[in-house]
Amino acid sequence: DDESIIEKKISSMDMVFEKRKGFEAVIKNMELDVNDYKVLDAINGKRNVRDIIDDVGLSAQEVKRILYGFLCTGVIKRSPPRIRKEKLRLFPIELVKKLINKIKGL
Repeated sequence: DDESIIEKKISSMDMVFEKRKGFEAVIKNMELDVNDYKVLDAINGKRNVRDIIDDVGLSAQEVKRILYGFLCTGVIKRSPPRIRKEKLRLFPIELVKKLINKIKGL
């Protein structure tokens, strides 16, 4: 079933895609419609699937179908996951400052 294959490849609304180098040459030989171009224009390596859906105004299934087609033809690739700065902080900055001041006072 095509739907289950698409769901496996685009398994999260948080996935981010970017255009591959030379994608223009690939799409030149494809028959893209208006919706395909809307999705392609929304792919920038920063927007996730949810953002693209909101941006282009198409259904989630339609956007995922188009993304899957772009993946299969080599137009796009998955962007490497980015770690948010908030997740890097193990301790609140205020606590770190207090500890530094405490150590300076020793």
